[in-house]
Amino acid sequence: MNNDEQVSKNLELVGRFFEHLLDHPSELDAQPGGLTVILVPDDDEELAEANLAMARSLMLKDAASRTTAGVPDHEDAGGILLRPVHP
Repeated sequence: MNNDEQVSKNLELVGRFFEHLLDHPSELDAQPGGLTVILVPDDDEELAEANLAMARSLMLKDAASRTTAGVPDHEDAGGILLRPVHP
C-alpha cells in the first residue's frame, strides 16, 4: 500500500470513527486524558497493518512520554477496533 492509498483509506476510516463518536459521545468522555487513538480497521487487513506499523514507529520515537495505563486492551467501536499499541 502506498502513502496516498493509506491516506485515502484513513480519511474514510476517520469519517466512520467520527460518525460512531457522534452516535456515542459518552464513549469519548470515558477515555483518559492524553489518550492516543490508533484506528485499526477490522475489515481491511492491509490498512490495519500499515496503521499499526506507523503507530509503532511513532511510539518508539516518543516511548518515554507515552503510556497506555488504564486503557482497556481493546474496545469495539462499530466495526473499528480500538486498542493501545505497546512499542
